[in-house]
Amino acid sequence: MFRYRLNALITLLLLFVLLQTTSGQAPNPDAGQVDSSRHILLVFSGSDWCLPCIKLEKQILSDSSFLGFAATHLQVIKVDFPQRKKLSGEQMKENETWAGHYNPEGAFPKLLLLNPDRSVRAILSWATENTTSFIGQIEQLLNTN
Repeated sequence: MFRYRLNALITLLLLFVLLQTTSGQAPNPDAGQVDSSRHILLVFSGSDWCLPCIKLEKQILSDSSFLGFAATHLQVIKVDFPQRKKLSGEQMKENETWAGHYNPEGAFPKLLLLNPDRSVRAILSWATENTTSFIGQIEQLLNTN
Protein backbone atom coordinates (compact mmCIF):
# COMPACT_ATOMS: atom_id res chain seq x y z
CA MET A 1 0.00 0.00 0.00
CA PHE A 2 2.77 2.42 0.94
CA ARG A 3 4.73 1.60 -2.22
CA TYR A 4 1.63 2.24 -4.38
CA ARG A 5 1.05 5.62 -2.73
CA LEU A 6 4.71 6.56 -3.09
CA ASN A 7 4.68 5.65 -6.79
CA ALA A 8 1.48 7.62 -7.32
CA LEU A 9 2.93 10.64 -5.51
CA ILE A 10 6.15 10.50 -7.53
CA THR A 11 4.16 10.26 -10.77
CA LEU A 12 2.04 13.27 -9.82
CA LEU A 13 5.09 15.30 -8.84
CA LEU A 14 6.83 14.49 -12.12
CA LEU A 15 3.70 15.46 -14.05
CA PHE A 16 3.48 18.72 -12.13
CA VAL A 17 7.15 19.53 -12.79
CA LEU A 18 6.74 18.71 -16.47
CA LEU A 19 3.72 20.99 -16.78
CA GLN A 20 5.47 23.80 -14.94
CA THR A 21 8.56 23.43 -17.09
CA THR A 22 6.70 23.39 -20.39
CA SER A 23 3.91 25.82 -19.63
CA GLY A 24 5.01 28.05 -16.77
CA GLN A 25 6.80 30.48 -19.05
CA ALA A 26 4.53 32.16 -21.54
CA PRO A 27 6.11 32.34 -24.97
CA ASN A 28 5.64 35.40 -27.09
CA PRO A 29 2.51 34.78 -29.19
CA ASP A 30 4.31 36.16 -32.22
CA ALA A 31 7.46 34.06 -31.79
CA GLY A 32 5.96 30.75 -32.94
CA GLN A 33 7.05 28.92 -29.77
CA VAL A 34 3.57 27.65 -28.99
CA ASP A 35 2.76 24.09 -30.05
CA SER A 36 0.56 24.76 -33.08
CA SER A 37 -1.13 21.34 -32.92
CA ARG A 38 -2.69 21.70 -29.45
CA HIS A 39 -5.41 23.79 -27.92
CA ILE A 40 -4.17 26.34 -25.41
CA LEU A 41 -5.54 27.16 -22.00
CA LEU A 42 -4.37 30.72 -21.44
CA VAL A 43 -4.51 31.72 -17.76
CA PHE A 44 -4.06 35.37 -16.80
CA SER A 45 -3.17 35.60 -13.14
CA GLY A 46 -1.83 37.77 -10.38
CA SER A 47 -0.35 34.86 -8.46
CA ASP A 48 0.72 36.71 -5.34
CA TRP A 49 -1.98 39.34 -4.91
CA CYS A 50 -5.21 38.26 -6.65
CA LEU A 51 -7.24 36.17 -4.19
CA PRO A 52 -9.49 34.61 -6.87
CA CYS A 53 -6.33 33.72 -8.86
CA ILE A 54 -4.82 32.02 -5.83
CA LYS A 55 -8.09 30.14 -5.23
CA LEU A 56 -8.24 29.03 -8.89
CA GLU A 57 -4.68 27.74 -8.72
CA LYS A 58 -5.25 25.81 -5.49
CA GLN A 59 -8.71 24.39 -6.27
CA ILE A 60 -8.44 23.58 -9.96
CA LEU A 61 -5.16 24.22 -11.78
CA SER A 62 -2.95 22.31 -9.33
CA ASP A 63 -5.42 19.45 -8.84
CA SER A 64 -3.96 16.13 -9.99
CA SER A 65 -6.97 15.26 -12.16
CA PHE A 66 -6.71 18.59 -13.97
CA LEU A 67 -2.95 18.19 -14.41
CA GLY A 68 -3.47 14.75 -15.92
CA PHE A 69 -6.18 16.00 -18.25
CA ALA A 70 -4.16 19.03 -19.31
CA ALA A 71 -1.05 16.96 -20.02
CA THR A 72 -2.87 15.03 -22.73
CA HIS A 73 -5.32 17.62 -24.08
CA LEU A 74 -3.93 21.14 -23.69
CA GLN A 75 -0.96 23.38 -23.60
CA VAL A 76 -1.41 25.45 -20.43
CA ILE A 77 0.17 28.88 -20.56
CA LYS A 78 0.14 30.94 -17.39
CA VAL A 79 0.54 34.65 -17.95
CA ASP A 80 1.38 35.95 -14.51
CA PHE A 81 1.51 39.54 -13.29
CA PRO A 82 2.77 39.25 -9.71
CA GLN A 83 3.37 42.28 -7.51
CA ARG A 84 5.99 40.96 -5.08
CA LYS A 85 7.78 38.40 -7.25
CA LYS A 86 10.14 39.87 -9.85
CA LEU A 87 9.93 38.68 -13.43
CA SER A 88 12.72 39.08 -15.94
CA GLY A 89 12.33 41.91 -18.42
CA GLU A 90 11.95 39.38 -21.22
CA GLN A 91 9.22 37.46 -19.34
CA MET A 92 7.38 40.67 -18.51
CA LYS A 93 7.50 41.71 -22.17
CA GLU A 94 6.13 38.31 -23.25
CA ASN A 95 3.35 38.52 -20.66
CA GLU A 96 2.43 42.02 -21.80
CA THR A 97 2.30 40.78 -25.40
CA TRP A 98 -0.10 38.01 -24.42
CA ALA A 99 -2.19 40.50 -22.45
CA GLY A 100 -2.25 42.99 -25.31
CA HIS A 101 -3.64 40.31 -27.61
CA TYR A 102 -6.02 38.50 -25.28
CA ASN A 103 -6.62 40.52 -22.12
CA PRO A 104 -6.35 44.25 -22.85
CA GLU A 105 -8.87 45.01 -20.10
CA GLY A 106 -6.58 43.46 -17.47
CA ALA A 107 -9.10 41.01 -15.97
CA PHE A 108 -7.77 38.60 -13.33
CA PRO A 109 -8.15 35.73 -13.34
CA LYS A 110 -9.11 35.29 -16.95
CA LEU A 111 -9.13 31.91 -18.67
CA LEU A 112 -9.30 31.54 -22.42
CA LEU A 113 -9.44 28.39 -24.47
CA LEU A 114 -7.60 29.02 -27.73
CA ASN A 115 -7.71 26.95 -30.87
CA PRO A 116 -4.38 25.65 -32.19
CA ASP A 117 -4.32 28.63 -34.59
CA ARG A 118 -4.53 30.90 -31.50
CA SER A 119 -8.03 32.16 -32.20
CA VAL A 120 -10.27 32.40 -29.14
CA ARG A 121 -12.56 29.40 -28.82
CA ALA A 122 -14.12 30.37 -25.47
CA ILE A 123 -13.79 32.37 -22.31
CA LEU A 124 -14.05 29.88 -19.46
CA SER A 125 -15.86 30.27 -16.20
CA TRP A 126 -14.48 28.62 -13.11
CA ALA A 127 -15.85 30.34 -9.99
CA THR A 128 -18.76 27.92 -9.56
CA GLU A 129 -16.89 24.91 -10.92
CA ASN A 130 -15.08 22.08 -9.23
CA THR A 131 -12.24 20.33 -11.03
CA THR A 132 -14.47 17.67 -12.59
CA SER A 133 -17.00 20.16 -13.97
CA PHE A 134 -14.22 22.47 -15.17
CA ILE A 135 -12.63 19.61 -17.11
CA GLY A 136 -16.08 18.72 -18.45
CA GLN A 137 -16.56 22.29 -19.64
CA ILE A 138 -13.27 22.12 -21.56
CA GLU A 139 -14.01 18.65 -22.96
CA GLN A 140 -17.37 19.84 -24.25
CA LEU A 141 -15.72 22.79 -25.97
CA LEU A 142 -12.98 20.62 -27.47
CA ASN A 143 -15.59 18.23 -28.88
CA THR A 144 -17.63 21.04 -30.44
CA ASN A 145 -16.74 21.95 -34.00
